[in-house]
Amino acid sequence: MKKYIFLCLICLPILSWAQEQTSGFGIHLSGFVKNDFFFDTHKTVSMREGAFYLYPENVKLDKENVDVNAHSSFNILAIYSRLHLGFTGPEAFGAKTSAVVEGDFYGSQEGGSNGFRLRYAYCKMSWQTTDVIFGQTDHGFFNTDCMPEIMAVNTGAPYQPLSRNPQIKVIQRLDNFKFLLSIMAQRDFSSWGGSDGLRNATLPDLNLCIKYNHLSEDSAREILFGAGADYKILVPRLVTDSNLATNTSVNNYAFQAFFKYRCKAITLKLEGTYGQNLYDHGMIGGYAYKYTTDSTILARGDFNYTPLNTFAAWMDIATNGKKVQFGIFGGYSKNMGSLNNIFDWNSTTSFFARGRTIDYVYRVSPRVVFISGKMKMGLEGDYSVAGYGTSVNSLGDVQGVKPVANIRVTYSVYYIF
Repeated sequence: MKKYIFLCLICLPILSWAQEQTSGFGIHLSGFVKNDFFFDTHKTVSMREGAFYLYPENVKLDKENVDVNAHSSFNILAIYSRLHLGFTGPEAFGAKTSAVVEGDFYGSQEGGSNGFRLRYAYCKMSWQTTDVIFGQTDHGFFNTDCMPEIMAVNTGAPYQPLSRNPQIKVIQRLDNFKFLLSIMAQRDFSSWGGSDGLRNATLPDLNLCIKYNHLSEDSAREILFGAGADYKILVPRLVTDSNLATNTSVNNYAFQAFFKYRCKAITLKLEGTYGQNLYDHGMIGGYAYKYTTDSTILARGDFNYTPLNTFAAWMDIATNGKKVQFGIFGGYSKNMGSLNNIFDWNSTTSFFARGRTIDYVYRVSPRVVFISGKMKMGLEGDYSVAGYGTSVNSLGDVQGVKPVANIRVTYSVYYIF
């Protein structure tokens, strides 16, 4: 079976050329093979055998007060290697048509490393000033034209919102402006407990983004800036712990702004995000039970919810050399708690969140990248700190904060095709 798949991949470029000549239909195969070698000085909160790194794990003392998490580790992984198929075809409904299918071997869930995972699967219709995309692609808060250029698999999480969603996306161009409206579901990147919460709400995640992009006449300089807003409703459960039907929802909003400047020598990128329940973006946050003294609510166990607020910002600056590039990434995220009091705030069962006892996290990550032909390799350092607290108050604000640090060193090798 593997032999047939390999032969099919070999034949794709030939088939692509033949079909383009006869029907206007074409296939383009691209992607990369990527190997990551990484070393950590402390145990980490991460996914896929440490590949998707978020922040250092909290101190965990044994009975002799030794931190069992203060232990180094090393790993080598190739699971982020990627295959990309681009399709072009004849016009439909007066629009140019294209499609993309892309995957890697990252797996769709924890414990699924080496399993083939669908990243993108969408078709696109393009008119003179309007594009419509149907399928799975990036969330409106992940801007591929203004994203960190780091080598880490996390692509800047938990500071850069990271999510791919099944959706309908409408892009309207007006001179140097773009207006993007996304109507989304959830799949691999879902809220706490999975995608049921969004599906139960019967209203998709709504995202609106506005971008302004200006290129100099010789394309040597570029300025991009924009802003976005997001709104989603979750109905986390349909039955309470007391076996009573419920449709209680939690409403969540988020806002984002970003900026990019590129000249011949350097590229500078900045982004900030403030929002509620950003768990599905690989960020700290989520939601919790809302405080109540209502005897009926307490008897039924049908609590209202209150979202947890998060602020995150990052900056990335890099040189634009053709053979050697230097860069540095910095990110900061703050747990801003809830706007409402939380029920039984000292109990973990009241929270549905990532980083409940984290007050802040930050990262400084320098890198150097060497490029030659189809090969790219680089060395990236990562100094990350998470401020863990000993308790939280009724609003979810973390108290008694102490920093926990980790140093990660990553060596990455790419072959791009």
